[in-house]
Amino acid sequence: MSAIRYAVDEELVIPIPAEALDVSERESWAARAAARFGRLSAEASDRLRHALAREQATLSSSAGDADTGHGGFSAGFVAFDPVTSSFASTRLAVASVPFSPEQRRAFLLPEAPLPPQLRVGPTNSFGDSCSSTFPRAAHGGTAEIRWLWVAEDATLVASAAPIRLAATLGVGSVAEAVLRSVIVDGADARRQAEDFDPAELIALSQKEQPAWRE
Repeated sequence: MSAIRYAVDEELVIPIPAEALDVSERESWAARAAARFGRLSAEASDRLRHALAREQATLSSSAGDADTGHGGFSAGFVAFDPVTSSFASTRLAVASVPFSPEQRRAFLLPEAPLPPQLRVGPTNSFGDSCSSTFPRAAHGGTAEIRWLWVAEDATLVASAAPIRLAATLGVGSVAEAVLRSVIVDGADARRQAEDFDPAELIALSQKEQPAWRE
């Protein structure tokens, strides 16, 4: 499992420990972490505590190599949007091989109620990224944001969900501030894959979207 390091603004971000914790340790950590956000209502603070405990359990049990981009997450944090008082979990993973063009499309363009919106994402030690935002069918009124970086010898993925639609911009901005600082093991020696061009992916997805008919 690759070590992922990043910098955070402690007023807006709660890093999630990836090591195995027993139930008591997990609940104690979640309570302390949630208590830092005293501006939340009692109900929202309780939701945050439960979300933190759930995410820590999920992260510690699924850590590993992200061979498909949908599992093996090895790092995570919760991003808080102070404007809407919303929060969402962001998970990161590293695959030991570069994603193929088919894997890239599958990750960035999943089936969704509306076509995913692609844009250029933040740059970090893996190079440039492509970002995808789309509504989630299974969780009405929420969205997911995904980020993809492809280096010559590895792939970095991140996913933030579920996000309240009204908080997508705020949570996404906080998450991207963290993602810009990401360093993975010896990633400073890696180079972006020559055939990975976020702008080209964006242009292609726009051409493929159905046009409105008069």
